[in-house]
Amino acid sequence: MGHSVQKNMWLSVGYNVDGFNDEDFIAAEYTAKGPYIKFRMKLDQQWAQRFLEFAGLSRQPQVNRYATGR
Repeated sequence: MGHSVQKNMWLSVGYNVDGFNDEDFIAAEYTAKGPYIKFRMKLDQQWAQRFLEFAGLSRQPQVNRYATGR
């Protein structure tokens, strides 16, 4: 079951009855059986740039000193 929380965001909850076996991870005995909550977001370059600016981590473009004549 899922719900669109906001544009490009999806929240789903459910229960995996059968589980999941993957031969590549057989030694770990990981089956992914039981309840789950999944949150998904669609990200793009504009979203990442806005987030970096908000967090104060955005790099300002470097101006070539030769282009400005200095």
